[in-house]
Amino acid sequence: MSQKLACHRIATLMLGLAILAIFGPIARASEETDAGSNPTTVDIGIYLLDVYDLDLKNSSYVADFYIWLRWKGELDPRKFELMNGELDVKENPDEQKIGDLNYVSYRVRGKFRAPFDFREFPLDEQKLTIEIEDASNDAAMLEYVADLANMSAAPQVNLSGWELAGTPSYKVVEHVYETNYGNPRRPPDQKATYS
Repeated sequence: MSQKLACHRIATLMLGLAILAIFGPIARASEETDAGSNPTTVDIGIYLLDVYDLDLKNSSYVADFYIWLRWKGELDPRKFELMNGELDVKENPDEQKIGDLNYVSYRVRGKFRAPFDFREFPLDEQKLTIEIEDASNDAAMLEYVADLANMSAAPQVNLSGWELAGTPSYKVVEHVYETNYGNPRRPPDQKATYS
């Protein structure tokens, strides 16, 4: 899941947060699931608190946000990775079980990378993304769904020299890796696919 923030220098900092749900390369093979079973649906959401340390030379920035996951069943989606960054802090878990519904929320901070485009300098627009994928469940086992109903508020981000333009955008995509990661439970020609 990725959250995109588009940024305009000087005139506007468009922080386009998009949630791009991609699942991680280290995953259990789909053969481990029951034949014909559907993947576990995991509602995922992000609430951006701050973006800072924007480094134009290194195309990097720090983002501080809350992330939440809701799901039913025994599958555990709490091990996620930041695909375009490094996780610095994952703290204050709020875990709840209400009937058969599981919920967890974390406060997360990480340093992210994005390819910056300076062709329109000094009024360029940059997109900052947060890309998240599950660390151990492939698309046959887990499917993210963006929790749009609970991510409608635009973040109140102040980044010196930039202005927020537009509202965040969120999307879930299917990602195919051109490998089976040497997993002996996968045929050699089967590519790893993640939601």
